[in-house]
Amino acid sequence: MWQEVNTLVKLKGDNNFFKVMKWWFASISYPETFKCEKPLHILTLYDKLPSICSDNPIICLNPDIFRVYSDDFIFPLNSKEIFIRGEKRNEFMNTIKFEIDLLIYKQAKRYIGCTDKKYLADLDKLFESDFKNIHNLRLSIFRQLIKYNN
Repeated sequence: MWQEVNTLVKLKGDNNFFKVMKWWFASISYPETFKCEKPLHILTLYDKLPSICSDNPIICLNPDIFRVYSDDFIFPLNSKEIFIRGEKRNEFMNTIKFEIDLLIYKQAKRYIGCTDKKYLADLDKLFESDFKNIHNLRLSIFRQLIKYNN
């Protein structure tokens, strides 16, 4: 264990290691990016709700195995627009903005920011009454916004 940590410390401190990794990672990621043929969309949502942001705003179906260059995802651009990669559905519930804000709130790791403190309490109540866990919330958002085989 000590030797593994020591090796990790050495690698993190070696500028040449990072230079090689940047070059190597690009050669892996660019081909994968260009192979991805999933459509991209910007969707405007109801905008009368408070703004919310966090350190972990990307919404993906399975964050444990998320492939950033090929998987479907939802990314909030601002308080009323979201960026979607995937085949979007044409109709969705008008409560989707609440659900997106709720997931951004619940999956935050270090910080959450909101223009209305009461809104976070309202989101907590919604979570307890309608979802019980983050997985169910994530599925609800994906089922409404993106066509996928699940």
